Amino acid sequence: MASVKVTSIQELAASVRQGVRFGMNGGPGTSEPGRFTGNGVPLVSLIQRAYGLKRYQVRGPTSIDSQLYNIAAKVPEGTTKEQFALMIQRLLEERFKLSMHRESKEQPVYELTVAKSGPRLTESVETLPTADGAPPDAKPAAAAAKITFDAEGYPIIPPGVKTHMAVRGGRITQVWTKTTMGEFVHDLSGHLERPVIDATGLEGRYDITLHYVEELSRNGGPALAATDAGPTFAGAVQSQLGLKLESKKAMIEIFVVDHVESVPIAN
Repeated sequence: MASVKVTSIQELAASVRQGVRFGMNGGPGTSEPGRFTGNGVPLVSLIQRAYGLKRYQVRGPTSIDSQLYNIAAKVPEGTTKEQFALMIQRLLEERFKLSMHRESKEQPVYELTVAKSGPRLTESVETLPTADGAPPDAKPAAAAAKITFDAEGYPIIPPGVKTHMAVRGGRITQVWTKTTMGEFVHDLSGHLERPVIDATGLEGRYDITLHYVEELSRNGGPALAATDAGPTFAGAVQSQLGLKLESKKAMIEIFVVDHVESVPIAN
């Protein structure tokens, strides 16, 4: 199998990290399938991308979070998402000398259930393609930029815009379109930094909108809203969707970093 052709890997000096905007772009399934770039990327994010992991599943030295890199690479034509993940694994092994092992460990999880009052969810409506063959809910890219605000200051995301998040002054609106509970709890796990187990028994597809406020650092404890003017993310899930998050413990598979070089081998 071919591999990504890395044109550059640059570690960011501490003096230039302030204000760096993190992001990974390109690769299979995107508008730039033949190009992959990372800006201010910590190694742990590459590990997550390569192995399909959430942050809570990776344990290792503090350097996997603290040291940031700019990466540019070319992706062979026709590469699938699965092949691309293997290529990133190879990059980590060859350029950063990454080695890991798996183990199971008991750790805190959330179990998502339906509250006694019942779910407050909107089931998605199946729609037929338009005459020109385009999805009926497809909107021009510019439509997503025309965001207005409700009376409480939360962004209003236009109908037809797919999974999206908009932020204004600490107030956040997030939408999921035609999502299953399995897909939804996958996103919850990443946001809550803890595994979420779906015990709702809900099997449909749903259009979900949440309004919440930015949160202070959890530091292993409960999330706190940075303002008293709205709920935390977890609070919104429970108060706005008629669902319940209950803390429990379960055995979770984690990946432990045994070795990694902070400075990659030469380009």
